[in-house]
Amino acid sequence: MQAQKIIKIGQGIDNIILGNHLTDVIVHLPPADYIRSLDQEAEVFREHGYVTENFLQFQIGFDEVHQYQELENYPIFKLFFKDERLCYIACTSYAVKEEVYQNTVLDNGIRFFDSMETVRKQMGEFDKTIAMESYDGKFTYYSQGIELIFAENALRVINLFKPFGR
Repeated sequence: MQAQKIIKIGQGIDNIILGNHLTDVIVHLPPADYIRSLDQEAEVFREHGYVTENFLQFQIGFDEVHQYQELENYPIFKLFFKDERLCYIACTSYAVKEEVYQNTVLDNGIRFFDSMETVRKQMGEFDKTIAMESYDGKFTYYSQGIELIFAENALRVINLFKPFGR
């Protein structure tokens, strides 16, 4: 059985911490499956029908993104770097094995597949909501540094960034 991974809201997971240098982050992971520039990543988003201006990682800005598939120990899907510093982390239950996301918990007790109601009870109302095709929506807590994406009333994606005021 895999050790439990705790995602620290607005900070990171284990030694993969927002603000850390690229070399200090990737040393903890196997090589990325893909590394793309901002323009290349924007093209991928547009190909999927998304408007990049609706996504916080594009609002924050980044120079490159490292994408991973089925990491053994982390629910990490993408890591975004700006000036070689980690600025945004995308964790998902889609691109990892079941045991990985089942052993992952936020530092407030929220887990993948928790309902919107459970999350709201624990974290309060969202600061911002954006509708997304194929999902129930993306819900952002700016002051906590977290975005949550739900599908069929289940938490499926957890994105981390450094907290900021609205």
